[in-house]
Amino acid sequence: MTDKALVREKLDQAPSILEEHGVDLWLTLVRETLLTRDPCLDLIAGTYCAWQSAFLLSRSGERIAIVGRYDAPSVEQLGAYSEVVGYDESIRPGLRETIERFAPETIALNYSPSDPAADGLTHGLWLVLLETLEGTPYTDRLVSSKPIVASLRGRKSPFEIARIRAAVEEAEEIFAHAGDRLGPGMKETEIAAVMHAEVSRRGLGYAWEAAHCPAVNAGPEKEVGHSGP
Repeated sequence: MTDKALVREKLDQAPSILEEHGVDLWLTLVRETLLTRDPCLDLIAGTYCAWQSAFLLSRSGERIAIVGRYDAPSVEQLGAYSEVVGYDESIRPGLRETIERFAPETIALNYSPSDPAADGLTHGLWLVLLETLEGTPYTDRLVSSKPIVASLRGRKSPFEIARIRAAVEEAEEIFAHAGDRLGPGMKETEIAAVMHAEVSRRGLGYAWEAAHCPAVNAGPEKEVGHSGP
C-alpha cells in the first residue's frame, strides 16, 4: 500500500469527523509547501504545491482541490479528490465560488494558537482569504481546524496501524542490537554511533534530527534535555 492509499484512507475518515465537530467545511490553504509545509498536508494531499492551493472537505463527503495548473496533475494522480480545479492567474475566483456553493455555516481553517499540528496557515494567506471573501458572511464563520486535525491524527487508519507496528518492531530490534554491544566505559556518542550504524544498515530514517536521535544520557550528573549525546 502506498502513501496515496494513506491519503485516501484519511480523507475517508474526514466526513464523520466534521459531522462530529459540527463543521460544514474544512479548508486547508497552502502555498510553496517546500518552504512552508502545512503539518496536515501529508494526510490530506501527500503532494507538493508551488502555487496557492486550497483543499476543501465537506461534511457531506465532497472533496475539492483548487490548485495551480501545473500542480493539478499530481493532485489528480492521487485519485482522492472528486474535483480538481486548476487555475492560471488567481485562486481567488475559484475559491470564493466554491465556498459560496457550499454555503457553510462553519469553516474550519488551518490555524491554531495552541496546536502546531493544525497551524500551517501563514499570515499572508490569511490576508488573501479575507480579501477573497470580502463582502460575504463567511469571514465571520471561520474557526480553527484544531479539533478536526486532532481527531484525524488520533484515529489511525489500517495503513497507519501497519506502519506503526513495523516501526515498533524495527525500533525494538535496533535497541536489542545496541544492548548487545554495550560495555563499561563507552561514551554516549559511541552508543549513539552503534544505533546510527544499525539504522543506516536497515535503510531507515529518524523520527527527528539524527544529531538528537537517539538521546543518550549516561551518569547521574548528565543534564537531560533536547541535546545530542
